[in-house]
Amino acid sequence: MSFFGRVFDAMLGKSREPVLYEKSETSAWMEVNNPLRGLTVTQTQNIFDTARMGLYADLQLLYAAIEEADPILLTCLERRSTTLLSMDWTIRETTAERMRVYDKNLAAEQAKFLNYAFADAERGNLAAMLEHLALAFFRGFSHARPLYGAGMKTLEGFELFDNWNFCRDIVSGAWWWNPDATTAANESNCVEVPPGELVSVVRTRHVNYPAMEIYIRRALGDKKYGIFIERYGVPPVIIIMPPDVPKDRELEYLGAASKTALGGTGALPSGSDVKYATDARGTDPFTAFLKRQQELVVLMSTGGLFTTLEGATGIGQGASPEHAKAFRSIILRDARAVVEPINRVATAALLNAQFPGRPHLAYFDLTEPAPTTNELLDSAAKAKAAGYRVEKSWLEEQTGYTLVEDAAAAPQGPMFNREAPTGRLNMPVMNKETTAPQRDRSAVLRALRQDIAPALAKAAEVINMPAATPADFDALAARVDATKGAALPVAMETEIAAAFAEGAKKEEPPK
Repeated sequence: MSFFGRVFDAMLGKSREPVLYEKSETSAWMEVNNPLRGLTVTQTQNIFDTARMGLYADLQLLYAAIEEADPILLTCLERRSTTLLSMDWTIRETTAERMRVYDKNLAAEQAKFLNYAFADAERGNLAAMLEHLALAFFRGFSHARPLYGAGMKTLEGFELFDNWNFCRDIVSGAWWWNPDATTAANESNCVEVPPGELVSVVRTRHVNYPAMEIYIRRALGDKKYGIFIERYGVPPVIIIMPPDVPKDRELEYLGAASKTALGGTGALPSGSDVKYATDARGTDPFTAFLKRQQELVVLMSTGGLFTTLEGATGIGQGASPEHAKAFRSIILRDARAVVEPINRVATAALLNAQFPGRPHLAYFDLTEPAPTTNELLDSAAKAKAAGYRVEKSWLEEQTGYTLVEDAAAAPQGPMFNREAPTGRLNMPVMNKETTAPQRDRSAVLRALRQDIAPALAKAAEVINMPAATPADFDALAARVDATKGAALPVAMETEIAAAFAEGAKKEEPPK
């Protein structure tokens, strides 16, 4: 059917029958062939030109082969898809601010229904479908078909398809099923996919397109590098025979010399000389070239360079935090690109069937995974070092641990609470389980504040300076060293005497 015929059918509201997605023997035969064997630059250009017309069979077969053959590209693909799969799926309710018509009860009811539906899909192949859709960021597109349960009451899973069995109408953008996986696709051997039947992720800019050219350049470099290593990696051995070798025995001596030159053992006539061709080895131009090609693939795939490719970063963490931020942004963008077609096709179909005529107030989404126990405890320790404390009950709830304060542990972090600029001490709190009476140490605290007040005043003065100099901090250190007030020793002596008297009273035998 022509393009105008399809438009006319759409205007009349004709529905299309679901496509029967079956492959032919021709497709199976093409898939067992290695498209990389004998691949040339000219052939690659022809494949690209054919793909621009919407005939993707050869290009997609080539993409899959390169992903398997190129360790750098394979690693990038695995890292990116694995990070996406580490995200948790959830069902969210829309907010009233983003909907013209909103019903809180309807939103909750739809969210509950979708939770059950996608939980069934998770028991099916939801994770495999997400990984399959993530291939679009490398191959350009990826398709999957939702498999609904009886009465559209649930989502049982997804049917996943190979890219080489699809072609596209570049005028209308409609996708066609190509059972033969051939570039001779036409309306006689292909069938149009009805709109809204497939969950599709389509990326005009994808990694494998430039990675293909890089792969060919690197493959050529590897070939030349092998010749370079063969010629100069193991220095050639040249054996100079003595001048008195008889003519009729030259071949015999030549065989012995060849055997010795190849690493074997043998005897040579007296006067023979051995030379190693090491001077012509020159500079290796291939290592830097191949490393650059690897870096280009990693840069396109992850937004930065892997630590293993970066090498030493010097003092501190180098570029690793910035790379992590860029990679996180890419993954969040990937998640959004994957979630959108799932909601547009599968979620919409489920809600339309169960809530006909009602607005869609719940949707499927991917979220970053919850922090691990180690990450939570590490964050709590960093907060304490910065002068803040994490609520104990919340930390116990998140980690599942029962936290009991260790009174013997040395207090860490700054001495003064950031929320108390007056200088209130962060004194360690005794275990709640203790039954010993707490002594009133207010006199000691007052004495300590009195003695260190000059140092605190000097510290506040230095901190508030617009541009404090090293001399200002030296003055602060001198003021701290000079803090030798008499109030604290007196208060401590009084406290010790009182504690001693109390202890002696407890040990006094009854009369």
